[in-house]
Amino acid sequence: MGKKQYVKGVLLSLLVSLWLCTGLYAQTNLMTSVPCDGKSYTIQFSGDKALLSRDGSLAVPVVSGTKITKPGTYYLSVYEATGLRVETFKIKSQTKSNWTITKESDLNEAIKSCLENYQKSVTINFKYQTSMDQVETILSKHIQKVTDTYPMLMIQNYYGKLSQDSKGNLSAQVNFKYPLQVTNTLKKYDTQALSGMANMVNTLVKPYMKDYEIEQALLMGLMNQVTYSLHEDASINATSMTHTLQGAFIGEKRIVCDGYAKTFMHLMNMVGVPTQLITGNSTDSLGESVGHAWNLIKIQGAYYHVDSTWADQHFETLGLYDYINEQDTYMAQDHVWDKSQYPKAVTLTYTFPNSPVSVSQVTKVASPNELEAGIEKVKSQQKGNGTLILQKQSQWHWDEEEVAEQLYEVLDESYSCYSEEKYDCVMIYYLKEE
Repeated sequence: MGKKQYVKGVLLSLLVSLWLCTGLYAQTNLMTSVPCDGKSYTIQFSGDKALLSRDGSLAVPVVSGTKITKPGTYYLSVYEATGLRVETFKIKSQTKSNWTITKESDLNEAIKSCLENYQKSVTINFKYQTSMDQVETILSKHIQKVTDTYPMLMIQNYYGKLSQDSKGNLSAQVNFKYPLQVTNTLKKYDTQALSGMANMVNTLVKPYMKDYEIEQALLMGLMNQVTYSLHEDASINATSMTHTLQGAFIGEKRIVCDGYAKTFMHLMNMVGVPTQLITGNSTDSLGESVGHAWNLIKIQGAYYHVDSTWADQHFETLGLYDYINEQDTYMAQDHVWDKSQYPKAVTLTYTFPNSPVSVSQVTKVASPNELEAGIEKVKSQQKGNGTLILQKQSQWHWDEEEVAEQLYEVLDESYSCYSEEKYDCVMIYYLKEE
């Protein structure tokens, strides 16, 4: 199951073709805004099921008749006989400079409100039993939780000043620092990001798509739009905005891992495909452990890892088949995370080599009876790099060297073949030498 690195790579032209199909449905927006008084909204739908996301947070099942009162921009994904539709509505927030917290969980709403309104200072009064030592830990924990939950929120750092009155009540004056200090600019970037994501959804997602098809359409759309920022030196191309979702929609659209992960998370939850953020560490090219962020997605009831940052970079090595819909065991080779905090990813069905998604320059062979036709297909597609996938290795015991020899017979002399076993499949990459 070890991963091999190759000099040549699968070309960016190996794009999912499913979203390019037209004609089955008229080009209409998947997302529609519904009237809301800004104070509350009662969800009504008649479809089979619906999922609700607040500000791009994890999409969760919701029942018709649910009343929504918490501030935020909501996305209601309804599954009907005619396919998926997404309704959006907004509950307005109020800026408050002073919050009273009667239990620890209330802190999340206070922090969320401050960050989404780009407040630079807030006073939080703790009206439950706690201590000065605990408050510092509690603030740090909940700021991290809120920014992991709501992907559009951004913060560079914060500091607080604690005080205690004669009755023992604790207060904290918390000051926030954002990637940019001009609030109007940050709000403009928010608007650009929301508009950009809505455009991606309306352009790439069709009502008839399955969740794994939606995933591939939006993932490819994201990777085609952004560029990985290779340097932390702002004088080259990276800025503090490369760590944000908004960075994917402004300027040169250069982002790093948390920018990728938060953008993908928001896009998927907008359309009812539950996706959360994982923060942990990864092993870089020098073998050193560095902080990293990626996603855990729920496809057809099962969980898979998606590292869109590495997937985008690995177009230069193994193309689409690295770091998209991976199991825990595969990711654990070079990623480290607190496994107790996330569902297990152990299912094979929608790991990418087994996925029913159609990809150009990729040929899948399910049995020996299909091999000859598969080889002929490779021969006819001999225009660039590609992949031949031999499925069900445990059943058919493919001789990968023999199959590689058959490929060499139909490929011209400029090609090299490499193989890897992954998820009960033999992956044979045929790569054109420069």
